[in-house]
Amino acid sequence: MSAETDWVKALRPCIEADLQDAKLSVDTSFRLAYALTIKSHKVRPSGTALADIEEFDSRSYETDLLIAETTSASWTPRVVVEFKFDGVTTHDVLTYSAKAATHKRLYPHLRYGLVIGKRKSLLPKLLWHGHDFDFMLMLSSEAMEGSDRDQLCRLLKEEVEASRTLSRLLTGNPKAHLFHRKLIVSER
Repeated sequence: MSAETDWVKALRPCIEADLQDAKLSVDTSFRLAYALTIKSHKVRPSGTALADIEEFDSRSYETDLLIAETTSASWTPRVVVEFKFDGVTTHDVLTYSAKAATHKRLYPHLRYGLVIGKRKSLLPKLLWHGHDFDFMLMLSSEAMEGSDRDQLCRLLKEEVEASRTLSRLLTGNPKAHLFHRKLIVSER
């Protein structure tokens, strides 16, 4: 197990405690589907629907942290966070952004972010190559204390709400008349 994996597992309890929502679960190293292959449908004379799927196969990527909403009968992925500690390469950004894109094709309401520890400011390569991220956050230390913790947890709560809103819009919200993706940049 890497130091980065240990770091994410250590962050999990404080994130879960700060979310304060009984419907939300936080998992680390969760394998989330990014592709489904429909192998066959049930015979039905009047067209096909998702309920007609008889057999399928799925492919999945491991995610660093998944926040999901659960009910007694189902669960919905809301936010995925990939974590890097003490530096990030262009290859890392390209890889994580590609993962975000494939997950979002299957879950269009999913919010996806990158958090980098021991980094004080955003790198230009994150903006050049991280176009499929909904958020990127630099944490100044490994400890997740004080303002770093507050900012991450506030951001995750906002992203859960954004995912819920997208779900409502995607299933038909006749009252919506504006959709606007806002850009927020914060300096230390």
